[in-house]
Amino acid sequence: MGLPLELTADGEFVVKNLVLITAALVLIGWYSDRAQHRRTA
Repeated sequence: MGLPLELTADGEFVVKNLVLITAALVLIGWYSDRAQHRRTA
């Protein structure tokens, strides 16, 4: 009996890419928000 959340190689690839894209979008949003506050201050 395998783990219920065990992923195939393709599934791991997709999840890894989703995590990296999400992290990149969060960082872009965070830094652009800080830059906008810095310009208005």
